[in-house]
Amino acid sequence: MAGKELNTNGCRGEWGTRRGAPAPALFANGLPASPNPAYSLQAQVVASNYVIFAFASQTANVPLGNGCTLLVDDTQMIATHLVQANGSGAATWNLPVPAGLAATDVACQAFELVVGGPIVNLLAASNGLRIRAAGTGCP
Repeated sequence: MAGKELNTNGCRGEWGTRRGAPAPALFANGLPASPNPAYSLQAQVVASNYVIFAFASQTANVPLGNGCTLLVDDTQMIATHLVQANGSGAATWNLPVPAGLAATDVACQAFELVVGGPIVNLLAASNGLRIRAAGTGCP
């Protein structure tokens, strides 16, 4: 397993242009061992939609309403990155793990930009992952 799942449910796509679509899904492409120059995270969303990947040093569990939960601590944010999904709905952010990196725990979640979404009428949230980069196993 490439990360410990924080929550198996994202926000279902019952609003706006996501009506009937499954919730965005976040997963890793392998183990975040050091070194791993090919490590990346991928979100599966509606084709060609935009996704914001969010990374924090701590997890959270904050209800946002409409069945959505913030799983990354916004006060401990490390980075965010905007990516457009391809025609198959795959949005990928390459995160190479360098050699010699000390074990580092990171909480990750993806947010799909969608008109009429369940979060502030603009976003749908994925499940979350807690990843131990350059470590052994899940945190």
